[in-house]
Amino acid sequence: MTIEVIVGNPALRPPSTLSAPKKPQVSLELNVRRTLAGELLIRDHSEIDIVIIPASNKILALSKDSMSDSVYEAQSRLFDYLRDKGIIYPDSIQGGNVYASLEGTFPILEDGRDPVEIALLTIGRFMENELPYYEWESAYEDYNDEQLVDPPASETTPLGQVPEEPRKGSIPPAGYPGRYVYGVAENKT
Repeated sequence: MTIEVIVGNPALRPPSTLSAPKKPQVSLELNVRRTLAGELLIRDHSEIDIVIIPASNKILALSKDSMSDSVYEAQSRLFDYLRDKGIIYPDSIQGGNVYASLEGTFPILEDGRDPVEIALLTIGRFMENELPYYEWESAYEDYNDEQLVDPPASETTPLGQVPEEPRKGSIPPAGYPGRYVYGVAENKT
């Protein structure tokens, strides 16, 4: 990945040092940050963070919040996609040394192409494929929340809206006294 930094006003430089800017062949938008160690951290996915480690030629997928089946499935889909596209070695996919993580190794290319740029592009395509699924899931959760908070009139009880009262039902708010807990009541004769 080539990064060019221009210090000062480029118009004041001699024309020999100015070069025509290259047009990018492909562009995509990702939420990527570079760590102090030079790793690229991709935070676009809703369940996993993806780290590209150029020093060891690895791609690491970490859980964002907690480990669940859906997190592992997202990690598995990512590495299946990378394996199918030929980005990582198929036999290198394994659990990482961080809890709830998967990692895989990508090759070093001898033809001058940058494997990190290729991995970024492929992960960006993976994110584009995942986006409709997570948009649908978010809309479905919003719909369910709306149904619970304000149900339609067709889904109310036959009695209509039941007004709230301070005390309802047969169970007292503080529970039963201690002697009734085990089904034994005192006999007073």
